[in-house]
Amino acid sequence: MSIKYSLIFASLLTGFAQQVRAQYPSEDTIKTINTNKIELTKKPQLSADKLPYKISGIEVVCVVWDTAHMGYLRVGMEFAFQSYVPDRNMSSYLADYIDKAYSHLYTPDGVKLLWVVEDLRVAARGAGIMEKSYVRLKATVYGSPDGMQYKRLNTVDDIKMSSGMLANFKHKTDIAEALNRLLLKSPETGESFLTKASIVTRHIRKREIPALMAAKLNDGVYMSFEEFRENNPSIRTFEMEKHRRQLDVFKIMPDGKKESLISCWAIVKDGEAYRVVEDMFLPIEKQGYGYIFSDFIENRKRRKSFRRRGAPVDGIAGSLILSTAPFIVDTDNFRFLDPRPPATAIDMETGAFIF
Repeated sequence: MSIKYSLIFASLLTGFAQQVRAQYPSEDTIKTINTNKIELTKKPQLSADKLPYKISGIEVVCVVWDTAHMGYLRVGMEFAFQSYVPDRNMSSYLADYIDKAYSHLYTPDGVKLLWVVEDLRVAARGAGIMEKSYVRLKATVYGSPDGMQYKRLNTVDDIKMSSGMLANFKHKTDIAEALNRLLLKSPETGESFLTKASIVTRHIRKREIPALMAAKLNDGVYMSFEEFRENNPSIRTFEMEKHRRQLDVFKIMPDGKKESLISCWAIVKDGEAYRVVEDMFLPIEKQGYGYIFSDFIENRKRRKSFRRRGAPVDGIAGSLILSTAPFIVDTDNFRFLDPRPPATAIDMETGAFIF
């Protein structure tokens, strides 16, 4: 290659590298930008003739795993995030909305409803006409003739995607429509009556797992989600060797020899946890009653993700991305969505990636 063409190639490569770095900035430029409060509409929803049965009132119990946030949005070409939050305490947020939206539907001879909301999340991806917004409502509805004894009427895990220009600004509409669908769902039958106290206790106990109750996770290599959930790693004698943005993990055998670990579910070292995804080690931290990727936490304790040493990286772009970019993984339990939203957290019931 002549000097002339070598210089042209070098110039093009430098420009390409700058573009890649602009898209995947160095870790000291990663930030979480201002929060976006989602204020729900104050307008009444639905009409009485649309309901599957008469209702005398709706009480909501909020047991969401993250009461402070409702989701995150990646903003622009910078690796920056905008967090979505309720405009007040989550319990009041839902109770106030339900009162304004549905109180006109109440009749004295109706069923008293108890809504236990376990998850209410939003997400977004894309820009312009390619924007996608997502909403998830996970809840159980109980009904009572007297407000004392309740029977489960139905359970929903409702996930919807909207498309089009300004879809990222439709979250308040998406949430309202999800709650409407919950109210319009026909009841199921067959379960015995329970008190409100026993219902709430049942749902709260879902949080009482070692990984959430312990002051910190035990150091070790977790070979499965079940081990992580129980805070009980099967491998406790191990070593981690870091080489810039690459990492090796070794199990220490009884004779002192080191055996390379090819796969595992998670690793905790000195209290720092990493979820292992193929050849990537992604830092996670406890937030509320769940674990979230560290990239989404403001003032996070650590910034680096790692790739397994020796894992293949294809092409120049791959090499540049490896040196500068956090790793983004899509949700894996909403495979019917296309495209799927970026994952932000781990479902502590199943181990799946959720938004």
